[in-house]
Amino acid sequence: MEKDKWFFKVHSASTSGKTYKVAIKFRNILNLLFKALRDEKIWKEGQEEIDYRKLAIEIFPELDMEIGCECPAFQYWGGAYILTKRGSKYGRPETRRPKIRNPHEYGAFCKHIQLVQDLLPMYASTFSKYLKQTYAKEIAELLGDIEKGRSEK
Repeated sequence: MEKDKWFFKVHSASTSGKTYKVAIKFRNILNLLFKALRDEKIWKEGQEEIDYRKLAIEIFPELDMEIGCECPAFQYWGGAYILTKRGSKYGRPETRRPKIRNPHEYGAFCKHIQLVQDLLPMYASTFSKYLKQTYAKEIAELLGDIEKGRSEK
């Protein structure tokens, strides 16, 4: 994990011992935090402390992500190109169309990315810990801005 990125190691189904790195970059966490922190339902009873589990559940479905995989299928079958066109590819853009292997440009994910996408909702508690540890400073600043806005009204 990094500030706005998660990396997953996914095992190859065809080559024993081979793994591919799937990267996910979160693009809009701060905007979502600002929006979610205004909502009373993410606070613990007494409204004195944030419930990070509720915060994560509130934000998770709205995340805007860039995704990438280092496997050859992602590049040669067109996933990298399709996600580049959609503005959602993590890493260097791919400008070469998959004319031979996927001329109709079906699908945007390799099986490694699809596996991570399928399992991502199960990482909600990990995401709540990630928000608490990684974005504590930003959350405190946002809460200060929200309180300042309330007191000025």
